[in-house]
Amino acid sequence: MNIKLIPSKKNNKFIFPSLPSEFSLANSTRYQEHSTLAGMTASQPIGSEIVSISWSGVFFGKTRKKEAFVKKANYSNPKKCVKKLQKWQRNGTILNLVITDTWVNMDVTISDFTVSPFGAFGDISYNITLKKYRPLNVYTTKDLKINNKKKLQKLVLGNRRNKSISNSYKIKYGDTLWVIAVYCYGNGKYWTRLWKANKKLLDKKAKKAGYKNSKGGKILVPNTKIKVPR
Repeated sequence: MNIKLIPSKKNNKFIFPSLPSEFSLANSTRYQEHSTLAGMTASQPIGSEIVSISWSGVFFGKTRKKEAFVKKANYSNPKKCVKKLQKWQRNGTILNLVITDTWVNMDVTISDFTVSPFGAFGDISYNITLKKYRPLNVYTTKDLKINNKKKLQKLVLGNRRNKSISNSYKIKYGDTLWVIAVYCYGNGKYWTRLWKANKKLLDKKAKKAGYKNSKGGKILVPNTKIKVPR
């Protein structure tokens, strides 16, 4: 098993030289957790996807390079490890997180990263939290084909589909039915109209993606073309 962080320049990927020792996932009213890897914590909304993952670990000093718990092929000086991760955090670099032998493969940014040198071997302990990257869909008045204030008011205040909007919509990464309803009707509360018109299709696409169903429209598969009823 390996934990990899891969930036767009794949020749600059980072493989953690040792695995965390403990793993736990927290439960709350709206979140549920499952044990998967040692040392990691992933917050998962019920019926949705992982939105963050965190763990604690150690970058071991050079004198401990040959220890069994260190992946020799991936070993790097602790200070270099810290420097690279701090740079990615500072720059908000989008990274592909891959944990081999698990289902985890997603784009993330480093939300929190703290380090603390300890002991006499040059070891550095760390805590890291990665947040799932979601591109922000920003629609301009040009995208919405709005060229005057009157049309804009009709879109925002109306409860029927804006005539300039197509009777179909292709789901983008990061979309929700609420967001799509705002775009199509000017009000997110009409997301149920989209759900009722596309329930079978959304469930079918979710199953193909590995889910039991779309969880009432919470799981949307990008590039799915849905109906936008009037």
